[in-house]
Amino acid sequence: MLVLSRKSEEAISIGSVAKITFVIKGNRVACIVSAPSSVSIRRGELGATSSSNAGSDITTLVLSRKDSETIVFDALGITLKICKISGNRVNVGIDAPREISVKRLELI
Repeated sequence: MLVLSRKSEEAISIGSVAKITFVIKGNRVACIVSAPSSVSIRRGELGATSSSNAGSDITTLVLSRKDSETIVFDALGITLKICKISGNRVNVGIDAPREISVKRLELI
């Protein structure tokens, strides 16, 4: 698991598939996910689903997460876990296949 520390309104890139911006509000983090509509994204506490939207338009999904909650990209085999929220920072753990690059957006 790769763990990155992000300040509020900083983002990460997951391969060429998704961009996630983190906005911290108290003990919660709004995760703003931009990805093609064909990519299935769900909250980790929900069971696996087989549904996905057709097409390749970019869509934006906002999920509010607390410590230890996750976001899952089923088809890509990627799980993001909110490890810790402290002040204006969030530590995010990312489990992804080795061939998928995960980068801080400011490095791209």
